Amino acid sequence: MNISDFKNPFFIGVAGVGMSAIAQYLQGIGKNVSGSDRYFHPDEYNKTKEQLENEGIKCFLQDGSGITKETDLVVVTNTKELLYPQKKRKKRQTGSAALFGQPQFSSDK
Repeated sequence: MNISDFKNPFFIGVAGVGMSAIAQYLQGIGKNVSGSDRYFHPDEYNKTKEQLENEGIKCFLQDGSGITKETDLVVVTNTKELLYPQKKRKKRQTGSAALFGQPQFSSDK
């Protein structure tokens, strides 16, 4: 698999330093990037979320709602607690998405 194979990556834990950098890079090369983070809360200001959205990255609550049938790549942080709602949501989708951990994704050439 190559990054050019994917058009709609979704990042679980997108507000982290490494994840946000990769998300911004992919957005910059024309991918339709979205993501969620446990630190995104309704009606609460989050500087990282604002910066990502200013770059065109769609940000969601950590509830699985951002993963859609169009999602073709899911990149996850190593924190297991972040996975539960998103994994359930991914399984409900009819499309199939590749699932990569952030260290695996960032070291893949």
